[in-house]
Amino acid sequence: MKENNQERRGSRGRRRFRHDHESPRVVIPPQDCAVCGTPIAEMASAVAWSTEKRPAHFDCVLQELTKRETLVDAEKIAYLGSGMFGVIVEKENSRFEVHRKIMVDDPASAPEWRREIRTLYKR
Repeated sequence: MKENNQERRGSRGRRRFRHDHESPRVVIPPQDCAVCGTPIAEMASAVAWSTEKRPAHFDCVLQELTKRETLVDAEKIAYLGSGMFGVIVEKENSRFEVHRKIMVDDPASAPEWRREIRTLYKR
């Protein structure tokens, strides 16, 4: 009897998770990039570009901003978060200084294609 109790206690506290099911995969139909015209495979990472707020590849938006903005010396374009890019200068110790902010994709006024993606991920 003592052995039986020790065997049972040995597994106490361990959690065993069963992964018998797969999470449903969210399928978002691709749309063409507003900048380069090729299909966007990952619509969840697309950026609403231009006044029409059409989807664009993140890298295409980065290239367009680099062309459009006048950069001096060590300045470069970086993504700051929440649809905002910025002109930055890297400092020492992995720090950077933001010289200008550029709002590209305003989260408050999401286009229809972005709202559709949000509803798919909420399910």
